[in-house]
Amino acid sequence: MKSVFLVLFVSNSLMLSAQDGHKIEFQVKELKDTTVYLGYYFGESTFIKDTTKSDAAGRFSFSGTKPLERGIYFLVIGKSKLFEPGFIVNHDQHY
Repeated sequence: MKSVFLVLFVSNSLMLSAQDGHKIEFQVKELKDTTVYLGYYFGESTFIKDTTKSDAAGRFSFSGTKPLERGIYFLVIGKSKLFEPGFIVNHDQHY
């Protein structure tokens, strides 16, 4: 009986942890095979949090095992910011 409870507990924990972290997906058709940076604001400064590359269809995503800090984020292509002033990352980080 204890082993059944342990298996159920572990499987439930794994299912709940499957939504941990973050995965934010985009598609910008004009960004084919382009390096994209995920930036964030901290006070009056901006910082780069992550880097990825878009595919031939302009799709790209940022993902990780830990959630992002809540706040306002933006995308950077070269020296240009996209989605200025940015987008909000809150508790739901899978979209």
